[in-house]
Amino acid sequence: MEFKGLDLNLLIALKALLEEKNITRTGERIHLSQPATSGALAKLRSYFSDELLVRIGHKMVLTPLAEQLLPSLEGIFSQLEGMARKAAEFVPATSKRRFTLMLDDYAMTVLVTEMVKHLQRVAPLVGLDLRPLSNVATALEQGNVDFLILPEGVQSPAHPWEEVFTDEHVCAVWSENRKVGKTVSFDQYFDMSHISFSSGGAAAVFDDFILAETGRVRQIEVVVPHFNFLAQLLVGTDRIASIPRRLANYYAPFLPIRILDAPLKLPRLVQGLQWHKSRETDLACRWFRQTIQEVAVATNSLNSAAAVGKRV
Repeated sequence: MEFKGLDLNLLIALKALLEEKNITRTGERIHLSQPATSGALAKLRSYFSDELLVRIGHKMVLTPLAEQLLPSLEGIFSQLEGMARKAAEFVPATSKRRFTLMLDDYAMTVLVTEMVKHLQRVAPLVGLDLRPLSNVATALEQGNVDFLILPEGVQSPAHPWEEVFTDEHVCAVWSENRKVGKTVSFDQYFDMSHISFSSGGAAAVFDDFILAETGRVRQIEVVVPHFNFLAQLLVGTDRIASIPRRLANYYAPFLPIRILDAPLKLPRLVQGLQWHKSRETDLACRWFRQTIQEVAVATNSLNSAAAVGKRV
C-alpha cells in the first residue's frame, strides 16, 4: 500500500533502521536479508532525498532529518499498537460501540424491548440503530447493518445465521367477543372473520400451510402490514386473529383480548440472527450475539410464565 508515493511497508524498515543504526541488525529484527534491507534503505533515501544514515568512523549515525523522523515514527507505531489492543479487547461496561440492527416489529416487540433494558444495565453506552427489515441480501453485502433478526427461510445463504428463538401461533379475540367461549372450535375458526398479517408474502405462506393441512380457507376481512396491529384491531370486533404467542402475551396486559389455543395445526415461527461473515471474529459482535441469545433465553422463561397466566 502506498501513501503519496511511499510504500507504507517501508515504514517498518525505516523505524528499525533508525533505531538500530545497523543494516545487519535491522535485517535480523524485521526478518529481511542484508541485501533486501539495503534495498529498503536505498528506496527510503530516494523518497526522502536524504541519506538518513551516514557512516562516521566505525559507526552509522542519523542525519538531522532522520532525527526528526524518529519521534514521529514512534508515535505512529504507538497509535497502531493502541488500535490493535482495542481491536483485541471489548469491555461492554465502557464501550461506546453502536450496532445497526434490521428487524421486523414482531422481533422488536418481543425481544429487543428486553434487549434494550439489558443493555442499559450491562452496557449503558452501547447504542442501537434499529431499522425495518427489507432487502436482506443487499443490506448484508453493502455492509449497511451489523445484524438482522429474521424468520428462518428468508436469510441469505452466503452469511452466518443462528436460531435465536421459536414461537407458536395462538388465536386471539376481543375479550367481549361472545361468539367464542374459552375455546374456539375447528369450524368456528373457519366461520369467523379474520385479521391477517401480510408482508413479503407471509400471509400466502401461512394460508398455503393451512390449506395443505386442512383443505380449508380462512375468511380474511382485514389485512395489516405489521404484526403489532393484529391484537389492536381485534378490540371492539367479533373477529379472530392467528398471532404469535409471545406477541399475544405481550399485549394481553394492555389490551382487552383473550388468548385461545388454536384448534388446528399452525406453522411455527423460527427467528434467527444473521451477520456478515466479515464480522465473524469481531469481539464486539461476538458479545452482541451472545447477549441476544441470553436475552432470548430470559424471554423464553417470561413467555412460558405468561402463557400459563393468560391462557383461557
